[in-house]
Amino acid sequence: MNESDEFLDAYITATNWTALATEASALIAQAISFQQGYEPDGDIAELNREWRTESIPNPVTVYHETYRALLQGIGDLMIGLRPALQIGSLPLLVTTAALTRSVCEYSSRILYVADHEQPLEVRLGRMGSMLYSGFDSAGGRNPRSPDNMRTTAEEFYDWYATTNPRLQGGRQFDPSEETFAKTLGKVYQSNMYRLISDYTHGNGAAILAIHQATNNGRLLALRRYVAANSVSRVFYALDCAFLASRTALHFTDPTDTRTVSDILDYLNLDSEFTSLTPTDLLALAESETQQAKANWAVSIDALQRDDDDENQRDDDDENQRDNN
Repeated sequence: MNESDEFLDAYITATNWTALATEASALIAQAISFQQGYEPDGDIAELNREWRTESIPNPVTVYHETYRALLQGIGDLMIGLRPALQIGSLPLLVTTAALTRSVCEYSSRILYVADHEQPLEVRLGRMGSMLYSGFDSAGGRNPRSPDNMRTTAEEFYDWYATTNPRLQGGRQFDPSEETFAKTLGKVYQSNMYRLISDYTHGNGAAILAIHQATNNGRLLALRRYVAANSVSRVFYALDCAFLASRTALHFTDPTDTRTVSDILDYLNLDSEFTSLTPTDLLALAESETQQAKANWAVSIDALQRDDDDENQRDDDDENQRDNN
């Protein structure tokens, strides 16, 4: 088997698994988002009455809707990643970068808001801080914004102003790399995030650097570089999606034992994963993904050694020609 065949086999194996894993992660995120909500600090109806205002009579329900809506967004993004590695001989570098970056940011917001180790007044404070920043950014005070946006924003601003003195720990939400690093913890990869941000925002220098580096014969060929890094990005997206889903699981009814297909009964699902509960499917997907990542890392290391050997042979040949 030549080097090209070896890489192709490793790539096919990795993409076959990531196709399954992205589907599983999407189903997990969607299923959890539609499970019955659970509040460890008490009955949701009673807590709504405690924290209600005239403008928002059900703020605790809105709290749970907020991170669940973000979780549904992660499911959408993971479905988008599935075909990105399976387009024949054309791996997509920018597609996987942009979608992975979004998964990272959605996941970070879920971890910021839905920290199960914090009491409700802290979690409500964080929701308030995040939504305050979000409504301002989306034009909640702009008279030219759509009526429904301004109405929803005004209701929220009123609730936040009324309840803010009772909220705790609502540190100002800062949608920055530092926030992502704090919330995602050991899953976060700073170099990965910065690079995929460059691709997402069309940083011409970053794109040019890759093309120049991979076309000079000293590193991986461009196609192979793109393929290898696309797989790595999808694995990173899976790590973030799994972490966000596991976080949200803390706020699902512990007595809810429905399977994925039972929860998502409005869909015509035909998947090997749907007979499991979201909790069991998440545990299986996490375990299998870790093994797939380990196998991929071994393949990439072996291929890099082959490249190093080939580069050394090229250097030796060039030196030999110079000596002659």
